[in-house]
Amino acid sequence: MEELEHAQQEEAFFTVESVITPKDYRALYYFNIFHKNKTIKVLSVVIAACMLVVLSSALILDDSKMLTRAITFIVVVFLAEWGVLELGVRRIIKGDTISINNPSGHTLYRDRIEVFSQKTEGHATYTWEMVTDAWQTREYFYLFLGVSHVIILKKQGMGRQEIGLLDGFLHERYGKKYHSKIR
Repeated sequence: MEELEHAQQEEAFFTVESVITPKDYRALYYFNIFHKNKTIKVLSVVIAACMLVVLSSALILDDSKMLTRAITFIVVVFLAEWGVLELGVRRIIKGDTISINNPSGHTLYRDRIEVFSQKTEGHATYTWEMVTDAWQTREYFYLFLGVSHVIILKKQGMGRQEIGLLDGFLHERYGKKYHSKIR
């Protein structure tokens, strides 16, 4: 009986081979900022509300100087917010010399994920228990291993059956810790 369970655990769902590009990293970075981080969402809404108050005040008072200042303020705040975010993602992309543009393979098993890097010939194994939460977007599956590490699985390297299989597995395994932007 134990041999049968071991054999079932050894059977891989599938292997996904992909190359994580700067575009993929940028997508993950902005996903983290705007989908996982509630503080940024609230801060963005508060800033937008303040901007609307200033803009509506200028319009109500029919003051062209105030309107010009309000529009300038709005543009400067949005550009500053975007600039800070973009500098952050560029710093991360520049600092990652291992993952970016490195062909890698991810083999998914019922009990673990095995990652192989062709560039460094490195190999890592992660158990599903190490995944703290999982997300599905239109283009990716993100498997978060705590706050500082994530496994990016590009859907581009998967078939419909594999996407459905992984979606079902993650939903069953993680319940509310699995978030799908597709459903």
